[in-house]
Amino acid sequence: MTTRCHFAGDRMTTRRDTLVAFVAGALATPFASAAEGPLIGVLSPFHDEHDDEARLRWWAQELGFGAAASLRFDVRSTEGNSERLPKLAAELVARRPALIVTWGDDGARAVLAATTRIPIVVMTEDLLGAKFVASMHRPGGNLTGVSVMATELDAKRLEILAEVLPRRSNVLLLADRISAPLSRPAIRAVAQSLGLSLSEAIVSTPAEIESALSGARQRGIAGVNVLASPVLYDQSARIIALMAQHRLPAIYEWPFMAEQGGLLGYGPDIFALFRRFAGLMVKILQGAEVAELPVEQPTKFKLVINLKTAKALGITIPQSLLLRADEVIE
Repeated sequence: MTTRCHFAGDRMTTRRDTLVAFVAGALATPFASAAEGPLIGVLSPFHDEHDDEARLRWWAQELGFGAAASLRFDVRSTEGNSERLPKLAAELVARRPALIVTWGDDGARAVLAATTRIPIVVMTEDLLGAKFVASMHRPGGNLTGVSVMATELDAKRLEILAEVLPRRSNVLLLADRISAPLSRPAIRAVAQSLGLSLSEAIVSTPAEIESALSGARQRGIAGVNVLASPVLYDQSARIIALMAQHRLPAIYEWPFMAEQGGLLGYGPDIFALFRRFAGLMVKILQGAEVAELPVEQPTKFKLVINLKTAKALGITIPQSLLLRADEVIE
């Protein structure tokens, strides 16, 4: 078992008070136990800096799982290369873990292709729309998880972004190759109703992100809707910096991204969603049947506006939008 506890530059949550306590406890408390506990497989689309093991163990403790200290984790990270997912999923299944957790549609498909028996918990865009579950209330198979509602929210974010752009603007959809394809009809409908034109850039590497944003202004792009995606989440700090460099107004899927320098962030609290995600993991470890665990989804959404970024971009945020914001950073 390998425990990674380096948390510099954490992007998982803006609840810094809780995170500081988390880090202090993780560093101060030895996790190893003489009695080995259940093995949890982790198929991660993120880089090692996300420290999936330490977060999941901490949440298990917070949610009252008594054997949290003895949990064992096998973390397999793609390091941003999704082509590795099937191989890594097969390796995890061969270890016969008590369950496997993952993020994103690609991760879910890779694990489902490798096992129909081992319970799977996934956080992704739309579990029902992607046909991973039979229903939200009773998944019916060996997979359950958390839907982040990207199908609806990607379109809603375009509506919000349009309020800070000139009329009839051209908006770039920044996506990875599987970014919420189910959301495209809703996005196009919003664009048509608002008189917007859409361009799209499919990216998966830092170089492709740089290429998509470099010269976007010269190509007539007025703003960017960063679609829901584990790949783009993993690159969020880089994307925010590039938006500033190329003077592009953008809206992001998580509110904390505006707190970190993005112009607009709209969506659920990722901290609360990760708590639900870990809660499903704990229920399975306590004996719950995965087929009967309802899919979780957010019920509260937050709009964050960064006026510092708006000023740097030379953008005036309409008063009507400021009044609707849950948080305004000045």
